Amino acid sequence: MVSESPALSSTKIDFSEKKFQIGVNGIIEESTMTMYKNRFGSNLSENQNKKDMLIEEEEEPSKKKLLDIWDIIPSYKDINLKIWIRKIIFVIGILTFFSISLNIITNSITTALIITAFLAIFFTLVLNLNIFHLRNFISKMTQSFKAIKPFESFTFGIAEDDPTTLIIMNKEDMITISTRIFKIEVLPENVKPTLNQFIKALYSARIQYTYQVVQNPIINVPLTSPETQDLELHSHQTKNTNNSDKTYRTSIYFSVYHVVKGILTRTRLGELMEQVQDYSLELQSNFSANFHHTKIALLSGNDLINAIRSLICELDIEINPGEDKYLKTKSKFLQIFPKTLPFLFTIGLTSLFLILLNVPAVFIISIALILGFFIITLWDRDLMYRMSRSRFNHLKGLKLVYPFKHFRFFSANNCLFILIDEHLLLAKKLFNLGFANHPSLVYSGKFFRALISHKIPFVYTLNSIPIYDELFSKECTKYLNMDTKKSLEGIFFITLDGPNTRNVKYPKEEFYNWLDKRSGLWKINLTLSTTSYKFSNRFEMGDFKELEKKVDRNSKVLRKSFENNFSRFKLMRLNKKLLISGFLSECFKNNEFRLGGTHLNYHYFQGKKLIELAEVANEFKKGIETRIAAEFNTPMHLNNFISIGHTINTEFLEEEVPLGFTSKQLKHLLITNGAHYHREHAMMKVVSELVKLDIPSLIFDYSGNWSKLIHYFENSPFHNNFLHFKLGSSFSIELQH
Repeated sequence: MVSESPALSSTKIDFSEKKFQIGVNGIIEESTMTMYKNRFGSNLSENQNKKDMLIEEEEEPSKKKLLDIWDIIPSYKDINLKIWIRKIIFVIGILTFFSISLNIITNSITTALIITAFLAIFFTLVLNLNIFHLRNFISKMTQSFKAIKPFESFTFGIAEDDPTTLIIMNKEDMITISTRIFKIEVLPENVKPTLNQFIKALYSARIQYTYQVVQNPIINVPLTSPETQDLELHSHQTKNTNNSDKTYRTSIYFSVYHVVKGILTRTRLGELMEQVQDYSLELQSNFSANFHHTKIALLSGNDLINAIRSLICELDIEINPGEDKYLKTKSKFLQIFPKTLPFLFTIGLTSLFLILLNVPAVFIISIALILGFFIITLWDRDLMYRMSRSRFNHLKGLKLVYPFKHFRFFSANNCLFILIDEHLLLAKKLFNLGFANHPSLVYSGKFFRALISHKIPFVYTLNSIPIYDELFSKECTKYLNMDTKKSLEGIFFITLDGPNTRNVKYPKEEFYNWLDKRSGLWKINLTLSTTSYKFSNRFEMGDFKELEKKVDRNSKVLRKSFENNFSRFKLMRLNKKLLISGFLSECFKNNEFRLGGTHLNYHYFQGKKLIELAEVANEFKKGIETRIAAEFNTPMHLNNFISIGHTINTEFLEEEVPLGFTSKQLKHLLITNGAHYHREHAMMKVVSELVKLDIPSLIFDYSGNWSKLIHYFENSPFHNNFLHFKLGSSFSIELQH
């Protein structure tokens, strides 16, 4: 899904030395090697050239030489050109048929051309723009502030037997995505991860993943009073407080996903579940190996839904099976039905012309069916969803959820407004990485430090997809510099004229070695966003404008901080429909949710550069629980007669094996140190395990707290095993003088 990137200004003199042919896996493409007058173009100012030289000198020479493979970093827009080409070819074919048929029927070229021109306008408005009400179209073009429904065409589901996997279906494009999300719960205070090996391992396993950092203020959505329907606000939430008065939390997510296209059947659902499980296991294994003393958790239920929202508040939702409201609501059907009218008109008009041309009925029916198939495939795929819905309902174990049930969305130029539960209003602005050049210095830690010091809410989303032979040949080779092409001669390029290509015995293995030195090549999409918020009982247009001014100030700080610490990187502000694409990409944590593409920019980076973009900065420890890393091994060969807990793996900060005592140890057990109630609880735990094994214990209860143990075993088979004697009632003691 590509479109050409805009050409960057650079002057070059073309001294063609050799012509090369790319020949990996049967992919053949001709390329010309050129010599450049200077590396960055003669039109650069003297000061800029000095700055470039300074940047190059600051980098390590060996690293600079290894990573210096581009003339220009490849950059594209995420657009599926194949879909649009198919639509254009289909429309041209239909119009050509109409023109020829009208010419034959009317014997008038002028009449045929005029009617064809009107039909061309009809197809342009209806088929390409998907606009069926001109008045609605005009209002959308002229209205700057309007309500939108970004999730209207999406359905969400969670499997009963696997609550950690979220299923996302785009009903209009028939795309289904399964995703799993991990969250970092504990960071080590004095240990850094080995990101290079982590990224290299994911590249070798061919796993696409998303790294996301969310910093939000800690707030709660207040409840409404049933009688008054007024907001019960705390005093500190009603005021427009300064940033210094807010407390913040930082959430770090890693997600994996898998995509299938077409009607969702049981087989495809099984493929979705199985594949994303394999990806998550691979990610978790690599994380455990390279993020030492860091605790990561696989999210499920409401935690999973809150991670999808990526907003400044957390809300619980009901996860219940049920029909999709998309089909149950009658108005929805009435909205879908007008979409079929233009297509029925096209098929009917085609059939009419064929009848007038005396074409046999069998051919007319066949052509009508073929036309219907192409129209549904290219324009009306949500009809396929309606047809497959009966199967989807009977896919056992899949529960529907509505993450954005109490959310309303509004759009105003380059700002997205979100109204939550009618009392919390958010204003959101998003950015996409629009330009990146080399050589560049990336200080992601300083960037995050700047945002955290200003206490600005932000979401940093980095989607990374590993690329291999075919995509590298198609989109990257023309941006390689001359030295890189020479180094790949005989490996990825074959000489067409001039001296013979050097002989390489195993070119494919050498090419993979070349990729491995750079920790692979990755297709990167980077989006950033910031928000402002306000609580109120009622919102007016002035509140929207006030929040827009606040979020505009936050966005200026975010953009300036980013471009100051990511040299030669430029952010592009997202407007109108790109704003929705960026928001959906941020929520879903992938860019595969739309058949026609997201229209966002993406770039190609080496894995060594991706390390700088995916750094887990030290500044995040301010918003996440941290612990001092402990280096010792816990035994796994314990022989327990009773168990009272588990050993803790100090690498993963997780429970490892059961911990307890042998029967011999119980006879010589001494519990010491700690507070009295801690020692007493430890003794209760030991006795409770002995009760389960029918081993008698004699307890002298001087505090009266041991009666808790009797209540603990209430309504259990062991309840009658307790004999409780009280001094003075069950027995007495004669005092001897």
